[in-house]
Amino acid sequence: MKSIALIHTVRTVAVSFDEQLKAYVGEEVKVHNLWDDFLANHPNEVGEFTIENRNRLFLDIKAAEMTGADMIVVTCSTLTPVVGMIRPFVKVPLIAIDDAMGREAVACGERILILATAGSTREPLTEKLLAEAEKLGKEVQIDFRDNPEAFKALKEVQMDRHDALLLQMAEEISGYDCVVLAQASMAHLDKKIEEICKIPVLSSPTLCLEQVKETLKSIYEKEIFKMTDEKKQELDALCLKFRRNLIETLHSIQTGHPGGSLSVCEILTTLYFNEANVTPENIGDRSRDKIILCKGHAAPMLYMEL
Repeated sequence: MKSIALIHTVRTVAVSFDEQLKAYVGEEVKVHNLWDDFLANHPNEVGEFTIENRNRLFLDIKAAEMTGADMIVVTCSTLTPVVGMIRPFVKVPLIAIDDAMGREAVACGERILILATAGSTREPLTEKLLAEAEKLGKEVQIDFRDNPEAFKALKEVQMDRHDALLLQMAEEISGYDCVVLAQASMAHLDKKIEEICKIPVLSSPTLCLEQVKETLKSIYEKEIFKMTDEKKQELDALCLKFRRNLIETLHSIQTGHPGGSLSVCEILTTLYFNEANVTPENIGDRSRDKIILCKGHAAPMLYMEL
């Protein structure tokens, strides 16, 4: 069973995201949750994500890594830029909740509105969108509107008031290609806000869950195709044999291109003796793999392999 470590800063997300993830991925997974509300509250109070906050997040992520998790997901948009800084120091896939949302937002158009409850998300999410736009060679206009009263209601778990304040803000939105909901805690309102604004409204959880599902799939694929040390030694011995046979054959006939043949030795050996569904016994099987070698001067190595 695979395990996923989740790092949260908001209580409601810590409760809901775990259940959503287990339902979405379509398989049994073990989930570890770490809730650190300081990393949302303090930046919002002081107006920046301090060096101390970065160190705190680094320690949270390393603690999550020490659970033996196959993947770590950070569910707070405020933390996204620092997640990118920490990613090279983590051995497992590290996903920020708005990675996928950022890519989709800049594909929607050039005028983007970020709707938020916490003002601390302005800088990190704007940076994220600009970086994604730069990858596409696009110029985008990004505006930001937040609602501190809604953030206060969220911390006090007054969700009816939180929702009412945000839906009221939605009534004033016009002239944009899409709206980005900055916090995962706003995601349950995406359809209602979309009905009001009549433009695409993007929220991070669903897009993040799809990214998690695809990452799990890639982890399984890597395990399936992972080569054991014993198999590698076996293939190395075969390559040595085929190289020796090739050189002896070409020397005896005084013709051929040894360089071209030697260059495909490892490729053909891996295909024929580890990957491809090809054996002398299944020559008549229509489902067997077909290998096409397009450079004719490497044919002598193909003959060695066969």
